[in-house]
Amino acid sequence: MAFAIGALTASSAFAQAPPTGPLILHVPASARTAALGNAWVAGRDQDVVFHNPAQLIGTRPGFDLSVTRLGPASTMTSIGSVFAAGKWSLTFGWGAQLLGFNADAATSYPYSPDLLQAEGSRTGTSALVTAGAAVLVKKFRIGVSAKYASDLAATSASMLLPIRANQHVLLADVGVARNLNGLSAENDGRAWLLLKHLEAWKTFNETADGPFFNRVDMNNIAVMGHSRGGEAAATAAAFNRLKYYPDDFKQEFTFNFGIKSVVAIAPVDGQYKPSSVFTPLENANYLIIHGSHDGDVSTAVGARQYERLQFTDGQPWFKAMIFMYRANHGQWNTVWQNKDNGPRSGRSLDLRTLIDGEAQRQMAKVVISGFLEATLHQKREYVPMFRDHRTAGAWLPKTLYTTKFQENGFKSLASFDRDAQRFSNIFELIPQTFVMPLADFAQASPEFDPRQLATIRLVFDRTEAGTIVLEHVGLSTPTDAAFLAAPVP
Repeated sequence: MAFAIGALTASSAFAQAPPTGPLILHVPASARTAALGNAWVAGRDQDVVFHNPAQLIGTRPGFDLSVTRLGPASTMTSIGSVFAAGKWSLTFGWGAQLLGFNADAATSYPYSPDLLQAEGSRTGTSALVTAGAAVLVKKFRIGVSAKYASDLAATSASMLLPIRANQHVLLADVGVARNLNGLSAENDGRAWLLLKHLEAWKTFNETADGPFFNRVDMNNIAVMGHSRGGEAAATAAAFNRLKYYPDDFKQEFTFNFGIKSVVAIAPVDGQYKPSSVFTPLENANYLIIHGSHDGDVSTAVGARQYERLQFTDGQPWFKAMIFMYRANHGQWNTVWQNKDNGPRSGRSLDLRTLIDGEAQRQMAKVVISGFLEATLHQKREYVPMFRDHRTAGAWLPKTLYTTKFQENGFKSLASFDRDAQRFSNIFELIPQTFVMPLADFAQASPEFDPRQLATIRLVFDRTEAGTIVLEHVGLSTPTDAAFLAAPVP
């Protein structure tokens, strides 16, 4: 929540200040916030300095520059910077915005943001400068900021002519924020926003005079997210098939898009629970990638969603999990980098052990693109890399990988869930799926007849190198011949 107090001063042309503030206060702070529908609190970017100063806590330090084209003759430039300073998570931030526009001469002042969508003869500028700070006190983020905003608009296209509109505003913002239940439980909102974006794309695809007319296959969609967004992607796939919002049946859902695949990058799980249960999911392809050195989501809790995913309709779905050694949380993208615990990560995390960020992203490119080719383009030759990563070893950075894989049609012969329950957190373990093609045994020993197989006996040596938790032993008929033909180094 945030509170604001302000003082308005007007030029002599007005007996009273206009009933609304300068135009700059009514438009999104940057191109990114415009794309998100001005949902600025959802991120950790410097844009928050223009809104609730309490959100400065946890914002990524650095410098941000954004140029946004808001209309045919309207451009906004936004700059901002945030940096941590000392005790109590003290964080400072500053920002400046300059909006240039051409208004129609018949448009009355104060201006509405709608005028940015048209051209006119009256040149105008709107500007904002702000500076603020925030501290953390007993889990409450408290911030204050000062703002100066102004509107200047000329009577013609030349700013040299007499000024008609001249408004200046001084504002003081006080913001207070606190997360509830650790993560503030907003991932249902993220999932809903993903689906609303798909609604927009459906409109683009059906607009006859638009650039995307009949160019988007709305029956062949993948949703993807990183961190909390990873859980939101799975939640969106679940919401997509529901008629109502699980926590309020007054809210109807009419999505029903052709979501075939879900990609979760180092996801959380259980931050949002529909009707107080973990999000169920069925009949979709699912991929999770996670790093062994993740300093934010330190355990692969997304494995729980992997386990909950069920295949019930006989279609060739599959789910896969790939665990990358020395990969962290932030280097899956180019913004968060290696600061999983914030700007002082070096005090608590050994950053020297991390794999190079470009190598980590190369792994993601290979695995995610292969997953989408296999599930959206039906190129089954990519499936073997998820059963055994070594089949794609030439494309992957040199480090250790473990994989877990299951496809529709897997028949469990024996389950060892009780073994897993002996461990307080099974997701601290390293997942691994071993596939042993019976055809290889038959080729090596012609006398071996798989049809006569009655007993499978697993024998381990007595080397004390770790603990094995055996979950399932079963049979699966590969849906493609490429797996048997794929070379394994």
